[in-house]
Amino acid sequence: IRVGVSEQCQYNSNTQIVDNYFEHCDGETEVISIKSCQNIIRNNLFKECQGGVVLRHGNFNTVENNIFLGNNKKGTGGVRIINKGQWVVNNLFYKCRGVGFRSPLSMMNGIPHSPANRYLEVSDAVISNNTFYECTPISFCEGSDSERSVQPHNVKFLNNVFYNTSDKQLYNVYDDISRISFAGNLVSSSFTQALVDGFTRVYLPVKKEAGLVLPDAGNNANSPIPDSLRSIGKSRSSVVLASKQGLCDVGHLQKLLDNAYTACGAKWFTQRNKMAGEENVNCKTAGEILRQLGMNHKKKLVIHLTAREYNFSTPLIIGRDVLITTSQQQAVRFSLAEPNAPFFIQILAGNTLVLDKLKLDLAHSNAGTFITTDTSGSSGHCNFSMSNCSVTQYKGTFFNAARSSVSDSINIYHCSFENGVGDVFNFMEETDKKGYYNVERMKVINSVFSGCKGQIVSMLRSGRDESTMGPLLVFSNNKVSNCFTENDAALIHLSGVQLSFIVKNAFNTSNEGKTLIHYEDWVRAVHILKGNSIQRSGRIVTNKFVQVEN
Repeated sequence: IRVGVSEQCQYNSNTQIVDNYFEHCDGETEVISIKSCQNIIRNNLFKECQGGVVLRHGNFNTVENNIFLGNNKKGTGGVRIINKGQWVVNNLFYKCRGVGFRSPLSMMNGIPHSPANRYLEVSDAVISNNTFYECTPISFCEGSDSERSVQPHNVKFLNNVFYNTSDKQLYNVYDDISRISFAGNLVSSSFTQALVDGFTRVYLPVKKEAGLVLPDAGNNANSPIPDSLRSIGKSRSSVVLASKQGLCDVGHLQKLLDNAYTACGAKWFTQRNKMAGEENVNCKTAGEILRQLGMNHKKKLVIHLTAREYNFSTPLIIGRDVLITTSQQQAVRFSLAEPNAPFFIQILAGNTLVLDKLKLDLAHSNAGTFITTDTSGSSGHCNFSMSNCSVTQYKGTFFNAARSSVSDSINIYHCSFENGVGDVFNFMEETDKKGYYNVERMKVINSVFSGCKGQIVSMLRSGRDESTMGPLLVFSNNKVSNCFTENDAALIHLSGVQLSFIVKNAFNTSNEGKTLIHYEDWVRAVHILKGNSIQRSGRIVTNKFVQVEN
């Protein structure tokens, strides 16, 4: 949900987002994006959402009485604070595990004389009577750099409670926080970090409230709220800011949970019906495969290849969930009669293609790309998986992600790609510099690349947008030998990828004298490069976001 745009950031919207249930709203760090003034976000439940409420533009907004139920899911956030006069009070942050912009609570640095569409500094904010249970560290002066150089000022951070049994660090600080007033905040003894004045380590017992385990401030010394804030709070908040630390009103939690699980949801909305069961068919000709793919069935289609050669008259369109497999040990040859076809197989949005136990000979595939995602610009997501397959003699790109398409997951397990000419996996179509990308999660594990003439993986998320979270690449336990590119392109090229793990691979005689792996990043990212064996192969181009381990 977005309320306003940058050009409207100084206007009062007076929008109320109240009593709603957000479940698994992933993909954008801004589940709710506030870009106007005088809005209220109250009594909402955010369950396992990889993101949170972002006060992106606009002033005097209030976030109160919400539950951010992370349940230890990675990337689950809470509230990010920018601009003037924001109030964040009486919220519960429960097992939220986000970091950086997706921290349970993050307060950003601003830009001097910032234009409307960038970052105004945080000022006159109140963060009070919130409870944080088993959360990752919160963040002060987030995003501090040469541009974002104005620290938060005249901020009241009062009577919050932090309970944790495992994390040693309560907060991250990226700039000067001397103009933030800390008082009455209680923290459990697990935090070993040296804390500024205004945080007190105490014994915090726990008790059950509304089915959740919560810390109890008990008989610890109360911290009075200034009369000036109490007076402002009468018009700003539905609760009276309490001198006792933590949630002002615990009683609302059960009501909020009950409302989310029983009352929310439009009556007309139904989940997309999953395909019931499977339909298994044996296909010995290309015509039989095309006929089966053209039928309008609601069951998952499982195609068993019984012949060794399939000559197709037209490309294959995957408009339902399809698994293609065979019990044969010999290679299966796929060819296409249509000359210079742009693709051999297209996965339409909303569908899944699985290849299993296939030995594919693509010497006569006769298409620029063997597999492509939907080229129509549909918003539906697709999936692709290969396991225990071998692919030889491919010409052109093996898998290409079309512009404006998105795959939830692409999984390659125990496969081999040999003696091909062209890129294997290409995700380079999103060139608009808006933070778009084509796959959320890609995993290539226990596979072999041998004699490949082209890039193995090229992946792009262009631009400096910091809101989207992907893609994620795992490239692990693979063997790469005698592979090279014809120009200076890297065998593995990651541009703007947010999270990658290239671990325990063996690179041998590949792109020698050129680039083996190239990392490019314009915004914060995390790359793990660990335990790889590299012999007679190209150089690795890293940056400050790459963590190199032997």
